[in-house]
Amino acid sequence: MFPDTNEDQASAIRSDEFYGKPLARAVQLLLQRRGQACSVEEILRSLEKGGFDFRTLSWREGDRLRSLAISLAKNNKVFHKLPNGTFGLLSQYPDVLKDKNANADKPESQPRRKRRGHRRIAKPEATARETVETKNAVRVSAAEPVGGATRPKAGHSTEAVTHAER
Repeated sequence: MFPDTNEDQASAIRSDEFYGKPLARAVQLLLQRRGQACSVEEILRSLEKGGFDFRTLSWREGDRLRSLAISLAKNNKVFHKLPNGTFGLLSQYPDVLKDKNANADKPESQPRRKRRGHRRIAKPEATARETVETKNAVRVSAAEPVGGATRPKAGHSTEAVTHAER
């Protein structure tokens, strides 16, 4: 009974409308024309119909949908992903824009996560070492460092035992 307005608008796209334009600008023009948020599938179909050249982006045909979704999600200064998974222009949602600006002024509320992995420890000053060989091990005792005295940490010995090579 009622024609689908999205299909009518999509059919009104010229075959060269998006050719030679950067991706963000082409999607922006499309969303402005539609006046509403669209799914990634709709955006992709319209870009293809409008002659957008995906070869300039080096996107494989099978990965275009996923790559487009990632690109739109990363460009959150122009595009906004709605909770239903569609994308619209951030300028079309003034309340969201106000919230983003208000949150940008606030300091980070959560503490930073600690880094995983080992800490880098500065190499100790050069030490004069005394080596005592025993039957199957080499005992290395560290003498006082050259250039200044340092104390070992509590619970740490100044001696280490390693196995000798046979």
